[in-house]
Amino acid sequence: MYDYNFQTKILQTLKSRQESIYFRAPVDPALDHAPDYHEIIALPMDLQTIEKKINKSFGFYREFYNDLNLIWSNAELYNGADSQVTKYARTLDKLVQSMISGLTPIRSMHLQARPKNLRRQNVRGRIAYNRLIWIRLSTLKMRLFQ
Repeated sequence: MYDYNFQTKILQTLKSRQESIYFRAPVDPALDHAPDYHEIIALPMDLQTIEKKINKSFGFYREFYNDLNLIWSNAELYNGADSQVTKYARTLDKLVQSMISGLTPIRSMHLQARPKNLRRQNVRGRIAYNRLIWIRLSTLKMRLFQ
């Protein structure tokens, strides 16, 4: 389920932290002294791009969460595991994890993988799974807008 306010709250919290300075805007290879950045990082991501994405269109927590994880993994891939940038990324990742852990189980269900008993290869199983998700999302929608 899309929750613009929650995603915006996470982004604002991240951007207000000093550690986010390297992640607020897209990497400019010339200005950031990283001429080979786009050769090493195939899918660049930053907080400004995520903010544009959620302002532009509806999204799910999973997409939002994956984009944040992409920022952290790109930082480690380009800068190395022991760099200060990677340490900042890990600090911000822990902050996001703590914010998400405060969600109710229904609200955080789409951040988690599907239960194994619902992973079906046949059509009947996929239909059942889609119905279950639809019911959970409908329930969540009713709770959020009451």
